[in-house]
Amino acid sequence: MAAPTARAVSGLAPTNTAHASTADALRLAAFACLMALAPAMVVAHRSSVLTVTLAACLAGAAATLEGHAAALGRNLRQAVSGPTGAAALAFLLFGLATIGWSPRPAASLRVLGEFVLPIAACLVLAATLPGRLPRAAPILVAGSLALAAALLIGDLASGLAARHWAGLRAQSFVLNRPALTLLVLLPAAPLSERKIAARRSSA
Repeated sequence: MAAPTARAVSGLAPTNTAHASTADALRLAAFACLMALAPAMVVAHRSSVLTVTLAACLAGAAATLEGHAAALGRNLRQAVSGPTGAAALAFLLFGLATIGWSPRPAASLRVLGEFVLPIAACLVLAATLPGRLPRAAPILVAGSLALAAALLIGDLASGLAARHWAGLRAQSFVLNRPALTLLVLLPAAPLSERKIAARRSSA
């Protein structure tokens, strides 16, 4: 799905200065949720849905307080109406249709929701956060990924001892999701840093 024209929302100055500080605090909280994503997935491998959705709600609230709700909605509609967005929607509709012949419709619907909700949340984040992140964002992202990697390696090296002690699900396959997340985010982090720096220099 094509990324929304993020700078149209995230690059605008607040139209309501009275709410600017509150919006900044909400945006910072959204960024904190994203920083907690990878480490939290090591502890609770299905927590990404909650983490990303909460971040999107906070970022969306910040945009609304700044008077950019209409622009945000317009950009999201534009992203979804493009060719890539239409293909993604068609795929999601097909996934919804397959529930009709699933032997466990309730479980299938829940899994589909776990897939759709983070995608929608990431669209909102892509339209609100770029250009408004703290300058230390690249360092904080690197620290978050390093912490997640250390937790994951330590968990495996100890034979999941911490999970046994905490009463968590102590099976190594639960670390598949955080490991795959790290494999995706680690190469993407330097590219994101360059894009953020380029956007700031052109502002």
